[in-house]
Amino acid sequence: MSYQRGWLDTNGTGDCQGQAVRALAEVLGSDLPDGCRALARELIEAVRPALADLRNLRPQAYMILAWGHLWTRGVEEAETLETLARTSADQLIDCYQRHARNNWHWFESQLTYANAVLPHALFVAAKRWPDEEYLDVARASFAFLDRTTTSEGMYWPIGNSGWFRQGKEKALYDQQPVEAVTMAEAALAAFSSEHEDTYLSTFCRTNDWFHGNNSLAALLADPETGACCDGLQPLAVNRNQGAESTLAYLWMAVHNFEVQAELASAYPPLTTRAQPEVSLLQH
Repeated sequence: MSYQRGWLDTNGTGDCQGQAVRALAEVLGSDLPDGCRALARELIEAVRPALADLRNLRPQAYMILAWGHLWTRGVEEAETLETLARTSADQLIDCYQRHARNNWHWFESQLTYANAVLPHALFVAAKRWPDEEYLDVARASFAFLDRTTTSEGMYWPIGNSGWFRQGKEKALYDQQPVEAVTMAEAALAAFSSEHEDTYLSTFCRTNDWFHGNNSLAALLADPETGACCDGLQPLAVNRNQGAESTLAYLWMAVHNFEVQAELASAYPPLTTRAQPEVSLLQH
């Protein structure tokens, strides 16, 4: 939708359905009041027929994440989405097998937006179906994305001004908060599955990106107001503070606190064990 509130797409991508059902699953699997959860249940049931028609990878990944949240919370509605979730996970595997090469471990011929939701979804699926190859592909694709978005020791996401097509140069700008938060979510899902410190290092790099450890050494987050700028352009910060960017920062702030607490527990100050190479900023 344009700034003037006109639709720019001839056909939608399905992302709205995928993200909506994930949001509904978060509500249904929460401790919010009964009325909120009852409405979420009704809306999930209403949207379920549309989910079977999703064909693009990101909407399917969001649907897997929605199912995964309900499954881990023991919510009975997870059963109604399980077949769709497994079909979507198989579709991700099929796309990976068709596009992956020796130096390109990815599901498509280019890296575009919210890339990390794809390996994230497979880390979730692998917990339910460990005998499938979901975990192997999740590991390989996440590692590839991590290498591709790490430069000079900092997080450097794919720019949306051109993306990154196989065999071409990676677009350096515009860098957006949605890339950082989806990468951070995937890193925590991977750590939950693998318990390897390297995933926490990735999480911390993405967190630090908001606070100046980025290619422009610029602050995107404003701890005083809780708002976040919309991204990094070639020469300056995009000073608009949209809802998606601000929610990305707030999610990072909450989970950074949790990660710091976990690291402090795992690596007390006087321990002789080597700590992971992470930069924990006090925000």
